[in-house]
Amino acid sequence: MTEAFPSHEWSVSGRSAFMARACRARHRLRDGAATATTQQARKAAFSTTLPLPYPSKTSPSHAAAVPQSSPQERRTMPFDLSLSYPQWQGSGRHVNLPRGAEAVAEVCGRFAPLVRVPLGDGDVDGETRHGVHRWEAIFTQFRSAQDILANSGARRVLTAGGDCAVDVAVIDYLKGVHPDLQVIWIDAHLDANTPATSPSGNFHGMPVSAILGRAPGPMRTLLGKPIDPARFHYVGIQVGDDGDWELQRELDLQRLDPNARIDGPAHIHFDLDALDPSEFPYVAYPDGKLRIDDAIALVSRIAREADLVGFTVTEFAPANDDEARAGSRVIERLCEAAVAPPPVI
Repeated sequence: MTEAFPSHEWSVSGRSAFMARACRARHRLRDGAATATTQQARKAAFSTTLPLPYPSKTSPSHAAAVPQSSPQERRTMPFDLSLSYPQWQGSGRHVNLPRGAEAVAEVCGRFAPLVRVPLGDGDVDGETRHGVHRWEAIFTQFRSAQDILANSGARRVLTAGGDCAVDVAVIDYLKGVHPDLQVIWIDAHLDANTPATSPSGNFHGMPVSAILGRAPGPMRTLLGKPIDPARFHYVGIQVGDDGDWELQRELDLQRLDPNARIDGPAHIHFDLDALDPSEFPYVAYPDGKLRIDDAIALVSRIAREADLVGFTVTEFAPANDDEARAGSRVIERLCEAAVAPPPVI
């Protein structure tokens, strides 16, 4: 596929451009607590076996260290790491996801150093194992993402998907760094099937159950403590299978109260299919009703009220380069909202 959006790998010129942009937008980075023991153990386990090169167009890194910034830079740099995670194998309608993932990575690379998860097996049919279609490719990419994150030392992660399942590794990592992490899941779909209840076996319909402790067996053993259901909230859900609603009732998963103040460390998962397709049609499952301006206002509010330590954009599926450019403008606005300045106290 021809790259309509060439990668912004981290360089001196790219860093300068980013810092100028960041200062204009009054980006911020808040300090957090020390990395949890489980993440330290994982980092130690991988650091002795994996190289730590910076990413390049000729040799994408799968375990790159985050460039260290000065205290002055940390006051304006909102995220430590931009993770390009172009997995498409979890989707049942994946044909346009690679183009979308590259476009999202180009946007996210403007806000933090970009590191790429190597794309797994391209077999469209794939084998179903552990209740998951194309399991081997998904599991390989999951392990690669864990390696990158464990070696990065990042405390704040901006992720460019890919399908929704890319957030399993990211949220697990951030939960280890920020034990009281809360997750805001903005999506038209519940994504709460399990391998046992999914009618399709497509893993992008299972990430919520995975982060809540119901991941496929081999993946579950590599994950830390699940997210507390009381610290998980939906926004924009419209559609679910029987298995989705079953888990939602079992764990009493709630929608976000629009009047509730959000504080502490928070991660936003933003599936673009939550948006109203009359405004944003560049998705494979156009079931959303959320207006773009309302979505941007919500992300901005969370960024102001909470300590936003993670922001993931998924399921961008433009059919051509013109759609990729049009959709990228909205994605850029979402990312800018995610790095909104903190409130004046």
